[in-house]
Amino acid sequence: MIGIICSSVDIASMNMFGFISNEYDFEENGGEKPYRRFTNGEVDLYLTDLPLIEADFVDDLCMDRAYFLSKHKSSSGKVSFTTHSTGNWGKGALFGGKPRKLSVAAPSYMRSILQSLFSLGLDHGVERTYEATHHGPLLRTPSLFIEFGGPESAIEDKGFAKALGKLAYSKIINDIDSIPDASKVVFGIGGSHYPERFTKLALEKDYAFSHIMPKHATADEDGEENLIMLEEAAAKSGEELDSCVIDWKGLNSEMRGKVIKCLEEMGLDYEKA
Repeated sequence: MIGIICSSVDIASMNMFGFISNEYDFEENGGEKPYRRFTNGEVDLYLTDLPLIEADFVDDLCMDRAYFLSKHKSSSGKVSFTTHSTGNWGKGALFGGKPRKLSVAAPSYMRSILQSLFSLGLDHGVERTYEATHHGPLLRTPSLFIEFGGPESAIEDKGFAKALGKLAYSKIINDIDSIPDASKVVFGIGGSHYPERFTKLALEKDYAFSHIMPKHATADEDGEENLIMLEEAAAKSGEELDSCVIDWKGLNSEMRGKVIKCLEEMGLDYEKA
């Protein structure tokens, strides 16, 4: 079964829950703290009182795939629609999950969501992008976050909630019985939290990214190198990997050399972006 998870403490998530539950004839059908369960015979819809980054209970629900509908907060204030995998690259876990642990990704399904974001009739200047892997929950269940927001006005926008809720539900139903086509399944290294080059590859060449390790995550807060996490990214990709993609200008030459050495030791091909 496929699950959609929303949170009552996230206004964007709650607005999407309200739209989906009403529009697609969901009825409450069981559940226990910390969640309520709704179903329409096609997918299960969960409403939790926990922040989504703490929704570790999802693994106990034995679902095939989990889609989290969430707000997106940005210090830049730019309105954005995003999708990403979850996990923590470093020694800290301030926002759910566990240190140096990644969730199992759902790369082909996440690419399908990313591409569909560009079919939304949004104003020019609204960003649509992958985000680097970050925050919790930590899950064995293949999962991804689908978000909108930026400034508070966008987070509270019911029009955005309706548009993304409708898009997410239609794509989930469309992809429910088959893996969406992708030319390659890869993980990415380098660049910023909003990886422009990787997003472009997904849109133009159908690359499906599982986890994305930004430049700042190649070392911990104390400066200690963190490339051991490349093995974790490969192991938690959720689908068979074809290669790794390196944002060539998004890493300095010394770090590129170290990354390439690690990948060669892992027996994993790489390519430049």
